[in-house]
Amino acid sequence: MPEGEFKFRIIKGKGGEEEIRVSPFKKFKIEERVVTSQPVKKEEILEIREKTEIQKGEDVLKSEIPQEKPIKTPKKLINFRAFKKIFILIGVIIAIGGLGYFFIKNSSIIFEKVSMLLPTRRKEKVQSTSTVNVTPILSPKKIEPTLLEPLKATTSEATTTSTSMEALETTTTLEEKISTEEKISTSVTSTIISVPPAITSISTTTPTTSVSKIEKQLEPPSLKETEIKKVVKEEIPAQKGEILREIGSFPSVEISLQELNIDGLKKAWLNSLKIQKEAGNIYEIKFNYNNEKIPLDLIVDYFIRPSFIETQHSNEFKKTFKDYKILFYYTYTRKYPILILKSNNDSFVVTFMRLWDKETLLKDMYNLYLGLPKGKLVRNFTITQNFENIKYNIAYYDNDYKFIWTVYNNYLIFSTSLNAFKYIIKKLK
Repeated sequence: MPEGEFKFRIIKGKGGEEEIRVSPFKKFKIEERVVTSQPVKKEEILEIREKTEIQKGEDVLKSEIPQEKPIKTPKKLINFRAFKKIFILIGVIIAIGGLGYFFIKNSSIIFEKVSMLLPTRRKEKVQSTSTVNVTPILSPKKIEPTLLEPLKATTSEATTTSTSMEALETTTTLEEKISTEEKISTSVTSTIISVPPAITSISTTTPTTSVSKIEKQLEPPSLKETEIKKVVKEEIPAQKGEILREIGSFPSVEISLQELNIDGLKKAWLNSLKIQKEAGNIYEIKFNYNNEKIPLDLIVDYFIRPSFIETQHSNEFKKTFKDYKILFYYTYTRKYPILILKSNNDSFVVTFMRLWDKETLLKDMYNLYLGLPKGKLVRNFTITQNFENIKYNIAYYDNDYKFIWTVYNNYLIFSTSLNAFKYIIKKLK
């Protein structure tokens, strides 16, 4: 033991002991007791033990007192806040998308209301623009517009659809169009008035909601079963006018066949349906092979397929034809085929058609509707109607297509459009 150093043995609770060496050269706290060389009394040993235990208790209490530490955000809370921001962002995107969808869906109504609030000068400017768009379409060398009776719209109907529909007040009837065509070399202005301005201005001024209305004006909707209250069925005679006029010419579209057979004609027919021309016009579809018009026999075999009678009799019927024309009448979104066969024996054609009409005519003329929107017949038979003293039989499809046939001025006419049929009759009269 070093010199001047004392050694003490301290008894702790529960029988524990601790040996302490004390140097007289070190400074002690006030609580510590200075040990002398005098004999230590029992009371002093107990006092030192109590103070030591008290000091250690204070150290323990200090260690148990919670220290101030920086508060860390739990990870779960951080994730919740991140997800909260993501949810808010998604909600904003959905709200913007919903507003966009609402405006797109109701754009026609909004456009119509806004257009009604525009000044009168603005309306006049829009109308004059649509007239300019009509001019290139009405070249006399090219266009055969079919002006329809439903186009005689009133002023109230014109103002409720769109600004461009106001021009329908000046639309002439089908009869006026025929007389206009005869004077086309001297009066081009009258022809421009006779073409429906609403058709040429759809892409710029007409709301989308009026497209279906324009379609109905170009081709009237089919009668419903409940609207056919009285079924009239008459025999179609061999009808002729005072002057046997020719069908005349139409602007044409040429389609080439890859094979000169039924399959090649079928493919060419489907290709012709991919072409869309100006609404309200009739074009002749010229199918050719090696730059030559395909023969009549192929056209007749493709379309005329009577299933109710023996082949030898149907072949006799086919032999009565000597020429043909295939026409397409165009509306804004549709095509209506017309097949015209020129005959040299009207009496035989009419007799055969009467029998065919009573049997399987509607079922056998399926190739006339190849590639067109499918529809169901309103009634599975034709009814007889009259246009300018010309009788024709008609059947209605629920998608506004029709099936019409008649014989007039040596022509057997099949049409899927009522307005196109009436226009052709006018040309033959």
